[in-house]
Amino acid sequence: MRACDCFCLGTAMGEGEYRSGELLIRAMRHDDIGSVDAVAWSVLGHLRPVPDAHQLAHVGELHAALAASDALLAQTAAMVDDDPAADHGLAVATVRAAVERATREVLDRVPRIVGPAPLSRDVGLARALADLALYVRQHHAERDHAALGGQVVDRWRSA
Repeated sequence: MRACDCFCLGTAMGEGEYRSGELLIRAMRHDDIGSVDAVAWSVLGHLRPVPDAHQLAHVGELHAALAASDALLAQTAAMVDDDPAADHGLAVATVRAAVERATREVLDRVPRIVGPAPLSRDVGLARALADLALYVRQHHAERDHAALGGQVVDRWRSA
């Protein structure tokens, strides 16, 4: 999933422009340069022949964060497909927050997994990390998280 697509499509879907969850999923599952998945899994080529426990721990954390985001995205897409006319604003905001969190995990953990040499010698990896950092800035961090929190509280109060 490309963080850029998630943030842009999440906003558009929240405004009712996307009616198909399957469309949302297909648009978000790109595996090209600048994508969260591509950057995260590029580290596997930079692992030591026998990865140490710290590298393995970071790879495990990346896997968990990305798998959770994918599962939430699939669930949200199914909800949109089941009831396209319903208000999916809270679900979309939740997916956006989850992908933003996973993206920040990738940005934090990839340099820790590979160390300084690949970051200085692998121009593609360095560029992909820089692109990903720019994409994630499309998320408005605390402002979007506050809006999500407000939706959660409103939903709880109206239940």
